Amino acid sequence: MILGEYDADGHGVIVEITISDGQHNENVPAVLDTGFTGFLMLPVSLAGGFRFAPLDDRIVELGDGRESRLDACEVIVSWHGKERAVRTFLALRTQALIGMKLLRGSLVTLELLPGGYVTVEHAG
Repeated sequence: MILGEYDADGHGVIVEITISDGQHNENVPAVLDTGFTGFLMLPVSLAGGFRFAPLDDRIVELGDGRESRLDACEVIVSWHGKERAVRTFLALRTQALIGMKLLRGSLVTLELLPGGYVTVEHAG
């Protein structure tokens, strides 16, 4: 089970995930973003400390409707007790975002009160 909280300002549902390049691991706070259809998005500033395998770049539509070309790489994420290699976009101005592809197959429970609990459990 992955645990987190609804932030005190009411702006996001935040859980902690572990990311890796196969040699270096880091725990990262990440926002559950149901409007993001990919797996994972990380800030470029965070990715600089890793040696993620590059994949390609893509033009993507951002949450505000703008289009941007983002680099994609392979990131290993610990998810429901297993390590998964997932396509991850790197963006200049963002928090770490967990998208719907990574959440697929999960049961997400939210207590939408400042500081409320969040759980992400494997549903299958």
